[in-house]
Order: sequence, then structure tokens, then C-alpha cells
Amino acid sequence: MNKRILSITIIYSGIFFLLWIIIFSSPLKPKPFGDLDFHIESKTLSGIIKGEIPKEEFSITRAPLPSFIYTVPYLFVKSSSIDKYFWYSGLIFNFFLLLLSNIYFLKSIRKIGKNADVWAAVILLIFPLHIYYSFALAAELPAIAISFFLAGYYIKYLENIHERNKFIVVSSLLLLISFCRPNSILVFPFLIAFIALHFFLLKNLNFKQFINLTIICLITIFVGFFALEILKNQSKEITSGRGQDEHLWYVIHEGNFQFRNEPFNWAYWQKNFRANSVDYNDWVKSKDSLNNLASTTDKDINYYYKELMVNEYRTIPLIKIRQFFIKVVYGQFFNINRLSPENFKLLFFKGPQGYFFILILINLINIIIFILSILYLLKNLLKSYLIIPFSIILSLHVFHGLVYMEPRYLLVLRPFFVLISVLYICENKIFNKIWRLAKRK
Repeated sequence: MNKRILSITIIYSGIFFLLWIIIFSSPLKPKPFGDLDFHIESKTLSGIIKGEIPKEEFSITRAPLPSFIYTVPYLFVKSSSIDKYFWYSGLIFNFFLLLLSNIYFLKSIRKIGKNADVWAAVILLIFPLHIYYSFALAAELPAIAISFFLAGYYIKYLENIHERNKFIVVSSLLLLISFCRPNSILVFPFLIAFIALHFFLLKNLNFKQFINLTIICLITIFVGFFALEILKNQSKEITSGRGQDEHLWYVIHEGNFQFRNEPFNWAYWQKNFRANSVDYNDWVKSKDSLNNLASTTDKDINYYYKELMVNEYRTIPLIKIRQFFIKVVYGQFFNINRLSPENFKLLFFKGPQGYFFILILINLINIIIFILSILYLLKNLLKSYLIIPFSIILSLHVFHGLVYMEPRYLLVLRPFFVLISVLYICENKIFNKIWRLAKRK
């Protein structure tokens, strides 16, 4: 490791730790255990491994990988301990997992430009949303960390990323991400479509590359669905009372009402934030009505969720199109839901003024990163080296635009947005001039 890489690693790690301490010391943190499922499952798995819980208690109700990942730090905590100690162990684990993935990403990104690692470090540190989500033992952090490793590997082998062995590693990392966020499995159909496009129309891939990449994608899809199906068949109720299939259709049903009659009501989708919301109350009424209907017939609730969705796309297609685009835009904006403006406190930013200042700042930074990334993608859309990041970005936006959107669902894309925005910056004369001026001073 040369002096420059070592210096950037030390400086980044120091600022990373400082930001981590600031968030840890503030009330501005996500829910410690997310929706509780992963915490309960990891706690059970660690107890089974230690011989304190019968193996019959094993169950996975959601994405499998987070439960297995958090089992590792939970092994160092007594099963009889209170939840706070499990959170501390997971918190330390998340800290090192995320930091290592960031360092690997920064070390790799230097390859695309002389100052690319500095630009990437600055972007990550001025908007440290990945650090914020490391305080929740949920699916987001493992998915983000794996995505950083994936983006770093992609950059490292950019010239020969289409080689069979390299692409197998890429597909395996994408599969791990889908085991954290199952909707990410949809990236593979998009990958296959773009691989076909670059072979048949753009002629950027030869026949051997086309066959190899397509077969790898198909095998990975099969492995992913096979593994998820095995886990689904042994899953049981834990917190929500819904299995994986019903949970998916439950979320799709939610999305049918998101921004339907209130396109500009971007309040968080919970009762305490949307007590007077027309869309939210319509969803509750529809949910209760379909549950009552399912209880009086021999069809399960999923049948009625599907029937409603198909009927809506047939009868109100323009509203569904509008909902799609609003969801995509909404996904780029973050809100502070854990604290009200009156109770907000972060360092010397307090009250409503501090709340809205931070809110505007983080969204301004995020939108700039998003715009730079889109500009670069539009300019280089037909380049074969963008098949992987473009497929990942497009697939998640399409899925959540059609289904249900929360900004945190797109966090797994963050490493690729940082990467693509840095590609734009390194090629842009204005940013290069800013760098020279800053260096001169």
C-alpha cells in the first residue's frame, strides 16, 4: 500500500469514526432492530448454534442473509442478555463491515482517475447516510456493504469484467445483495436484456461473451429462487404474521395507494404521519375489506391483492403511470421521520431551523449526486462497461416505481451513484479546474 492510499485510508477512517460517534451520541438514529424479524431470527440461530435453543425453532421469514450475518456478532452475547447488548454487538460488527467495504471501494476507485478516491471520499463523508443506517440491525447495512464490495470489484476489473470468472464473482455478489433485498434478483433479467442488446445490436460483445454471461445470469437466477424457495417453505410467523409471498403482495397492495389521490403528500407511510391522508385511509379500508372477503371465501388474501392490482392497471392506467414516476422521484428524497422538527438536535443544529437546514442540505447533496450520475449515464449509455451499474440502477427503480417506494430501498444503489458521479467529475473540465485551484491554495 503506497503512502497516498494509506493517508486517504487513515483520514477517511478517522472522519468515518468521528461521524459514527456523532450519530451514536445523538437521538437521530434509525430503529435499532428495524422490523424485528432479523433480530429475532439471528438471536434464535445463535442460540441454536450454542445449543441453548432447539433446532426446530429455526425459521427465516424475510430475506435470509441479514439473519445469518447478524448471527455472527450475536454468538458473543449470552442468550439471556437484554436486547441492548445484542444491538451493541451488531453495531460494532456493522461498523467494521461498512468501513472495510468503504476502504476497498476507495482503493479500487482510484483506478478511474487521479483524484477519484478523494472525490469519492468527500461525497461519502458529506452525506454519510450509509453510516447512519449502520445503527440499524436490518437488511439495509449488509446490502450496502456488499454493494460497496461489488462496485469496488467492478472498478478493479473494469477492462475484463465480461470475462467468465470475473462475471461469476459479480453475479455472486449480486446474488448476496438479493439475499438481503430479494427484489434485487430482478437485476438479472435486466442484465440479460442488456447483454443481448450489446451483442445483437451494438456488437460490443462477442458470441462467447454473450453465451457465458447469459448462462451465468440464468444459473444465478435459478440458484437464487431455489434457495429462497427452500427457506420460504420452512418459514413461519414471527412478528408480522405474514409469510414471504403474502408479505410481497401486502407491499404491492400498499403501493397501489401510494401517491394515488395525493401525489404531493410525501409524508412517511405510517398512521402517526398520515392520520388525515386520503391515500393511507383508502389503503386501510381496502386492506380490511379484502381481509374480510378472504375470510368468507376459499381464496387466500393474495388472490384478492392480485385481482385488485390487475383491475387497477386495466381501469386507471394513466394514474398508475403517474404513480410510477412520482415514486421514482420520491425515492431520491430523504426525510427525517424519527424526530419531529421541535425535538430535532444534531450537534449545534436544533429545533425546526436546524431540522430543515439539515433536511435541505442532505437532499441537495443527494440530488446533485443523482444528476451527475444521470448525466454520465445518458452520455455513455451504450458503453458495454456500464451494463452492470445501469442494470442495477434501472431494475430497482422500475420495481419500486411499480410496487412501493421508500428512499431507503434505493440505498443499495449508493455505491454505484457515487462511482458514476465520480466518473463524471473526473471527465469534467470544471471539476478538474476546481481541483487544481483547491490544490494550489
